Amino acid sequence: MRLGLFLGSVALLGTNVPVLAQDCAEWGQDIELTGIVVEGLYPGPPEFESVAGGDAAIDTLMLHLETPICVNGSDELETDALDFSELVQLACDYKQITKFPRGEWINVSGRLFSAHTAYHVTPALLQCD
Repeated sequence: MRLGLFLGSVALLGTNVPVLAQDCAEWGQDIELTGIVVEGLYPGPPEFESVAGGDAAIDTLMLHLETPICVNGSDELETDALDFSELVQLACDYKQITKFPRGEWINVSGRLFSAHTAYHVTPALLQCD
């Protein structure tokens, strides 16, 4: 019984090692991410604060990552580092977005960039290829 608990604990600890030991990505890097496609409603114009308060609702497509990512800061791009993040907003053209199966695992490749407008709801976004 104790051996089983010990081995189970070791197995669980082992699943976190790759996340903690992984290298961080770079802003502007071409990358492939794996995750589940999820949608979210966020407050939009005019105040970007509250849909109930009268702001428009913005439907946003995101990727809930299989493995959280971190991103190094960049003085050149004037962007801060990002600690581990599980959600990345997908910045893709309409034809691509309509083909993504909601609630299913997919791989998406593109260029990683940081949020810089009120329409960006996650700190990291992926400009799809």
